[in-house]
Amino acid sequence: MEGKKRNVNDLDDYDLEERELYRKLPHLHKWWNKLYLAETMGYSCGPGATEIPETKEYVIRPIYNLGGMGICTTVQTLQKGDISSVPPGYFWCEYFEGRHFSTTYYKEGNNWHCLHNWQGWNDKSNVVKFTKWKKSNDIPTLPQPLAEIDVPIINVEYKENNPIEIHFRPSGNPDGTSDDKWNEYIPIWQDTTTEYKNTLVEQGYTWIDNPFEDWYEDIEPYFKESRLGYYVR
Repeated sequence: MEGKKRNVNDLDDYDLEERELYRKLPHLHKWWNKLYLAETMGYSCGPGATEIPETKEYVIRPIYNLGGMGICTTVQTLQKGDISSVPPGYFWCEYFEGRHFSTTYYKEGNNWHCLHNWQGWNDKSNVVKFTKWKKSNDIPTLPQPLAEIDVPIINVEYKENNPIEIHFRPSGNPDGTSDDKWNEYIPIWQDTTTEYKNTLVEQGYTWIDNPFEDWYEDIEPYFKESRLGYYVR
């Protein structure tokens, strides 16, 4: 996968909210279905009320989530044969250890190129609460079933090389902006300690506010965390 630079303004027709893209691309609705993606990639998975194949950790998520931010996602140990722990409208999928990447590719001719690649750090106890994002040159290879989708841009969330969700928009920086200015983002949450924030300042990080005031209005009832902004460098 080749890394190149491109102005994301070239892709303004796709720089939309998920709900707007969902209406714009009705022929691609199946790709918003995270269970369909997991089945396409050959993962051990299934909808609620299907038997768990073996006792181990699984990620439990809504089959559709156009609100984003991984809301309502949990990681749990489920017992073999369990048919009641995963509610209707959700699915279970084998849990992948390893690095989390958010990678955006754009298409020129028949070739896909990397626009952005960010590695994110979170914890399975609260997967929505990322503690750090950093640019990475370790770019996952876009799997063939996704490379064949007829769109000019695609953003893929990975655990290592395993796609776990996709978006058809030019997902830029972790704060939603597109200016190529910073290499690291440290999200600051309501419960981030003053001591930790002071340490970041001493290390040369700069404070920036959340760039969009309404960034979570559509998920507020389900998003229990309060992100105040970022330290960047």
